[in-house]
Amino acid sequence: MGLFGKLFGGGGGGDAEVQKLVKDLKDADWEKRFAAAKKLGEIGDRATPAMPALEEAIADENGEVCLAASDALSRIRRAAH
Repeated sequence: MGLFGKLFGGGGGGDAEVQKLVKDLKDADWEKRFAAAKKLGEIGDRATPAMPALEEAIADENGEVCLAASDALSRIRRAAH
């Protein structure tokens, strides 16, 4: 995303989307939790507020969700630096 998008919120990934994805990380459906973690990783540094929920998701009962949460945290941290 370019500077314009970062300044004016273009390209998705806004606060409402991040909040919804954090909520989805706690859904009963593992596929929904997995998809939420993957999307948060794609959003990058704007998903920083989701990091505590992703850290919890690393201990998910489903291994795919654990891996997706770990990958998302890594991507967010790299994007923030």
